[in-house]
This record gives sequence, C-alpha cells and structure tokens, in this order.
Amino acid sequence: MEDEPIDLENDQRFGGAAKLENERTPTFIEAQVIGVTTGSSLDDLAAALDASDCLLGRAKMIDRLVRQVAMNWIDCNGEFDIGPMHYSVGYTTTFKCLDVPQTGHAILSSFGGDLEQVFALLVAQPFKHGSVRRCIDAAMYKRLFRSQRVGRLVNGVPQRVLKCVDPAFIRP
Repeated sequence: MEDEPIDLENDQRFGGAAKLENERTPTFIEAQVIGVTTGSSLDDLAAALDASDCLLGRAKMIDRLVRQVAMNWIDCNGEFDIGPMHYSVGYTTTFKCLDVPQTGHAILSSFGGDLEQVFALLVAQPFKHGSVRRCIDAAMYKRLFRSQRVGRLVNGVPQRVLKCVDPAFIRP
C-alpha cells in the first residue's frame, strides 16, 4: 500500500510518462477539434484525432489510477458509501461453458427435448451470421437474419460513426 501521492508525470505503473505532448490541455484539445471543418487539411484532421486519442488515453489512465488509490484506501480504512453507491474491494467472477455440446444435450434432456425451452437459455446472438450464410441457401438466410444500422437516433435516423479498421484483420 502506498501512503504518498503518485507522480502522474513519471509513474511507470500507469502508462509510463504521462506528460501530454506540449502540455495539451482538455480545453486546448477541444478548441483544436472544434476548429476542424470540412475545409481543413488532412493534417489538421489527423492532429485533432491524435489529440483526442491522447486525451482519452490520459483519462483512462487517470481512471485506473483513482480506482487503484480507492482500493488502497479501502484496504486501509474500510468500505464506504457515497450517496446510494457502496464501494468495496472484491474480485470479478466470470463463467464459461466448458463443453457446449454436452451442455446442450444435458439441457435438451432436462427439458424432454423441447427446443423452445433450450433456446430460452441462450444469450446474445448464438449464431455467427457469416458462417450460417455459407451453410444455408440465400433465401433461408434472408428469412432468418437481418442487418440494420444501429446507434443513437438523430432525427429518426441512426447516427453515423467514424469507423477505423486495420485491413490486416479483414477476411477476404
């Protein structure tokens, strides 16, 4: 446990030297981003995207830092409440099915073969749409799957988002 303040500028545990290039402040970065228009150069746009990424990275680093400080504080002083929120230190628990086919057969057996009850136990999207498209005919695929734009609606239309893709991860 640490009793002395952490040096944000040089502490290697939280992302290394945390000093922003040219001491870019959130206000400076906001002004830089607001200044980019459709008439701006690609260099200006790239600089604004880079500055935003830098600011977001710094915010994430600060969030990790304050959470570590809070855990250290709780270890020394105990759990606490702020408004309706209770803060304590614990461990995250995750679950993973170790044998999907065997689990499926066990569930199907327990429900007497009723697939509807089995389907009710599935989470999210259980089928890979691309893989299914390759193994069933196109008409059946169109009946079973749909694609849609998602996101926050702006004037009844899904909001467009900036996509950034590494071509090395695109399947041919």
